[in-house]
Amino acid sequence: MHEPVAIHKALIDTTNAVTEYVGSEAYRHAAAMLEVLIYSYSKDLQNVLPEDLVRVQTAIRQTTAIRDLLIGASRVSPKI
Repeated sequence: MHEPVAIHKALIDTTNAVTEYVGSEAYRHAAAMLEVLIYSYSKDLQNVLPEDLVRVQTAIRQTTAIRDLLIGASRVSPKI
């Protein structure tokens, strides 16, 4: 599964599977957990070292993309 096409297909398949459960209680809790994680990363930006800035920004973008998928705000695969 290291071929780019297989990886892309797996990402699309899992994205479609996740969106089938949008709105369930478990997914609401997972989305809330991701909100806290996004907030935590955002607070980290206040004191981040320049060499760590891209890492923290990427973590925020990835977490936000996953959260948006879980809450139904997006059907785009969360690849950043």
